[in-house]
Amino acid sequence: MVTFREKNLLDNLALMGKFDIILCRNVLIYFDEETKNNTLINLHKLMNRDSFLYLGSTESAFSVADKFEIVPDCRGLYRNI
Repeated sequence: MVTFREKNLLDNLALMGKFDIILCRNVLIYFDEETKNNTLINLHKLMNRDSFLYLGSTESAFSVADKFEIVPDCRGLYRNI
């Protein structure tokens, strides 16, 4: 079952529940470093263990490397650890 919704990443998203995959492509490139880091931390809180975060090819989750690991050979795909 899939539900698509528009949400503001700067809002409190805690009531949305937990996710197995979050697609957040080509969004973080428009944020300053602090906002990007806070957004990645908040997305991490919404994710189930061993779930996936899919970012754009020019984006990364290196600033929160303790929360995500790169999926080899899958550009922009990170696994929640």
